[in-house]
Amino acid sequence: MFCTPAMGVPASKYRKLGQSLASRNIIFVVADLRGHGTSSIRASRKNDYGYDEMLNLDMCTAVTTLKARYPNRPLYLVGHSLGGQLSCLYAAAGKERVAGVVLVAACSVYYRHFGRVKYGLRFLFTLVRPVVTCWGYFPGKRLGFAGREATRVMRDWTHQGRTGKYQILNNSCDYETHLARMQHPLLALSFAEDTFAPQAAVTHLTQKMRQAEVTQHHVTLPRGESQKSTHFTWLYQPDPVADRIESWLRDRP
Repeated sequence: MFCTPAMGVPASKYRKLGQSLASRNIIFVVADLRGHGTSSIRASRKNDYGYDEMLNLDMCTAVTTLKARYPNRPLYLVGHSLGGQLSCLYAAAGKERVAGVVLVAACSVYYRHFGRVKYGLRFLFTLVRPVVTCWGYFPGKRLGFAGREATRVMRDWTHQGRTGKYQILNNSCDYETHLARMQHPLLALSFAEDTFAPQAAVTHLTQKMRQAEVTQHHVTLPRGESQKSTHFTWLYQPDPVADRIESWLRDRP
């Protein structure tokens, strides 16, 4: 399995998930998103990038490398939050055949599916453009949301949030059509009390892939010290997620 992290989350945070899956004889590989963790790149006014580079350079290189290293094993993409969206887009475009996709707390960020906070989210999308224009990147750590993100990453993200559609800057691919034709098996896991990926928003993403074999589960996590943001706390207690993945993989060829 190749894992793509959530926005602003370093690959090291997925160590426990990797250990849990490894104990089930599932090979797990995770790479930092461009601009985070051990990546040699950092977003700046002069160093801009977006979904296009993340899909067609970073993920393409990783998938090609892993398929060469494990030629006799099916390769599944697993993505957390933004990583799940990218995994769906990559699989749908079909440049390298993958066996399926696992979404963990991954959803469409179209504001209309976020209940009472939808207008606050709509305001955030409006705010991003002047912020990145002023700074030359998105200073997420200063603002308390995400990390240091590139301008085009945020513009790709907010476009989908405002319109509900994936239209990527510097990329002519019709991802909405590819998603509609995608036939990969898909496992979508969501969590209670996850305000960043409510079930309605998860469903909006999975419904784009209307020809896919979709399995959805709402996972209940063990009660921990803090349940304020299950969108991230599941990383500290990933066994229920690993259990669901293992069970779903048993049904695959």
